[in-house]
Amino acid sequence: MKRKSIWSLGQGVRILDAKQLGSQWLISAAAIGAGVCPDCGKRSTRRHGWHERHLQDLPAQGAPVIVKLRLQRWQCRNGACKRMTFTTQLPAIAGPQARRTVRVTEVVYLIKRGRKVYH
Repeated sequence: MKRKSIWSLGQGVRILDAKQLGSQWLISAAAIGAGVCPDCGKRSTRRHGWHERHLQDLPAQGAPVIVKLRLQRWQCRNGACKRMTFTTQLPAIAGPQARRTVRVTEVVYLIKRGRKVYH
């Protein structure tokens, strides 16, 4: 197994495991820290559970990379807030409901932008 320290997704994420499965890499990671409610802005340390996302990342050593990212679900502790639970957001890594990391999304955007469309 390769050292986990060679992988980095960014701040707020801890790499749990990195292994090569066949022709692709599988990176297991988890969000760390407390959550902040997107509606009221109140910080929460009351964990409600976990949510798992699978994201396509940039290739490594010529092989596709899939990131299995565990995000915490939190309870909003503000009684006046209508949102009861929310999931940790990591916009520097991936947007809400995204299937790719920000790094891959930027590369795809640049490639599409560089194409000329002929009518």
